[in-house]
Amino acid sequence: MANRKMKIESEKEYNATMKKIDALMKKGEKNLTNKEAEEIRTLALAAQTYERSIYTFAAPKTIDGNVLLEYA
Repeated sequence: MANRKMKIESEKEYNATMKKIDALMKKGEKNLTNKEAEEIRTLALAAQTYERSIYTFAAPKTIDGNVLLEYA
């Protein structure tokens, strides 16, 4: 899974992805191999992309909100 793009296409795939992320994170950062750390990154980016395609949020109405949105 390392260095590969992954696309989540269903809620079932999303839930499985989140369980995998959780299991890897429970190992602790110091106990992860480089391959596992890269897998977390790949899975997290796929989950984030899926979440952004499913969930919408109203545009911020404050400067602080816009700044936070810029770095999300």
